[in-house]
Amino acid sequence: MMAERGLLTLITFALLSISQGLENCTEPCLIYTVSNRIDAIELASSRVVNLVSNLTLPLDLDVHVSERTLYWSDSNQRVIKRMNMSSGVMKDIITEDHGYVGDLAVEWESRLLYWTDSFYHRIEVASLDGTKRKVLFSESLSYPAGIAVHPKKGWMFWTDVSRTTKIERANLAGFERTVLVDLTNSSQFWPNAISVDYTNDRIIWVDAWTGAVDSADFQGQNRRMVASQVPMYPYDFILHGDTLYWSDWVEDAIEMLNWTTGDYLGNFSAVVSGSVYGLGLLDKSRQPASAESQLCKIDNGGCSYLCLLTPNGSLCACPDGIPFSKDGKRCLAVSEITTFLLFTEGSNLRQMAFNATTSRRIPLKVPVSQPIALDFDFLEEKVYWTDITLGTISRAYLNGSSQETVVRGGLNNPYGLAVDPFGRNIYWTDSAEHVIEIASTDGLYRRVLIKDKLQNPRDIILDVTRGYMYWTDWGWDERIERADMDGTNRRVITRYGLLYPNGLTLDVSRNWLYWIDTSYGKLEVYEFPSNTRRTIIPAYREPFLTSPLGLTLYGSNFFWTDTHLNGIYRADRNTGGNASKVLSTSSRPALIHAYDRNMNITPVTDQCMNQNGGCSHFCILSTSGKKCMCSAGFYLQDDGKGCKGNKSKHPLHT
Repeated sequence: MMAERGLLTLITFALLSISQGLENCTEPCLIYTVSNRIDAIELASSRVVNLVSNLTLPLDLDVHVSERTLYWSDSNQRVIKRMNMSSGVMKDIITEDHGYVGDLAVEWESRLLYWTDSFYHRIEVASLDGTKRKVLFSESLSYPAGIAVHPKKGWMFWTDVSRTTKIERANLAGFERTVLVDLTNSSQFWPNAISVDYTNDRIIWVDAWTGAVDSADFQGQNRRMVASQVPMYPYDFILHGDTLYWSDWVEDAIEMLNWTTGDYLGNFSAVVSGSVYGLGLLDKSRQPASAESQLCKIDNGGCSYLCLLTPNGSLCACPDGIPFSKDGKRCLAVSEITTFLLFTEGSNLRQMAFNATTSRRIPLKVPVSQPIALDFDFLEEKVYWTDITLGTISRAYLNGSSQETVVRGGLNNPYGLAVDPFGRNIYWTDSAEHVIEIASTDGLYRRVLIKDKLQNPRDIILDVTRGYMYWTDWGWDERIERADMDGTNRRVITRYGLLYPNGLTLDVSRNWLYWIDTSYGKLEVYEFPSNTRRTIIPAYREPFLTSPLGLTLYGSNFFWTDTHLNGIYRADRNTGGNASKVLSTSSRPALIHAYDRNMNITPVTDQCMNQNGGCSHFCILSTSGKKCMCSAGFYLQDDGKGCKGNKSKHPLHT
């Protein structure tokens, strides 16, 4: 059999001629990624054409036939690129919040690109220029691999490789999801590529480990397997007529077999140098047009963002974390979202509207490293966050614009953060420096508020209606403390039965303080009117509280993050019951807060809102009215407002 394989290779090689440089490729044209370039073979003339050179590691590939445009993933750069074959213009279209592509597929009727992400375990869709993008699935996916689309039917199909290996189907809008073929108990456990037979309404997939070529109808029935006459180790494949072409990761070649009989037809190994990965086909039969799938071509289906086909028509879709307006077609602007969650996850800041099912990444222009804490200034509409790796505190608008670092230097592990929008100050804990500090929101003034008898201060929260700040402290004497917002009148709220208290949140109307314990997995409350401490969720009793970190309160529910389960969960605020998952996250989430732009908050004093209360540096909210304080290196003058001392514009940090 190997002799036959070699003979067919020589015959195929004798028929081929090789061209270099950007050239047109006459249909039908088999396009493939190899090493650091993209080449093509004209199936009619047997001419080899170099389409793109000087790449790093192009892998998965698809083609928009009528527009003669290539789309491929680059594994080294972790981007998705495209290039028009006529003009040679190349562009990166997906560059951020992006893992490793398992496969990608062009939806040619609505001009969309679908892909699987095996690193973040999700399936996404984007416009062909990458400007509009949405996560369709992030739940119950292990390692999604191959993906294929059928615009006429409104379906997409994908393979998922794991202990429960399967072939799944959903409509192109991300609904009506179902398992078509369960391969868990079969010998196939690596079905890494899938395709659609548009003529016979079947799906075909190949298994990279067993070399199986399998197929089924669109309901997962009427299975048919083709037995190849040679061993197959396919990475990707294309079906054209009765011929199945596959890239073989062992032979480093493109090989062929008859799809009907299984007869081996030869390979192109003699003209392919390097490992071959993704395959695409430039041929009109690959992307047939149909009258049923034109709905999104007319005024984008009436949608303001994405128009996605379904078996029964089309649906509009909004960006991740953004809900619809009342008409169900227009997506709200970020500034129109009134109630939402903000949380940190991995190296991202994320926002999730309460009536959305996904979260949106705040698109910062300067990448962050390891954000932990964050808070929202609803007066200036800016989010503030700490970065424990960079040792900075920064801010930006929710749309990612006007990003700037306001505090840097002398920050070792800025863990907790709270913003006072009325006094225009930010508070934070530094667990490595064992201090609680304050700075003006522009970072111009800064000083230490508390430095004595702090072990490992963590979370911090402000009650601006009463002029208090609360924080948790880890160490040999774990406790939760309170002080006035100027750092005076410090007192311990509770200190027993704690290990890693975190996730402080307030019910301001009741004057109740809640927290969770990361180690014990329990949720407690301290009711100040009665000075009563009470357990709401006992230790180790809630499966969704395995390693909680952040906690917030909105409406009738608690919301918390869990760093072990990688998700956001909620439960009834009164009983702690009815716990459920709100959102799966791609990496570990940290602290979280809930916000309502329409909530009326009355500060303990409004004197700081008028020309900073007359204070030169800090105006601090206090139960006795505003209180002026000075930055490090300065002292308060006799008038109780002005500051004197070091005249440097950037004050010293002590």
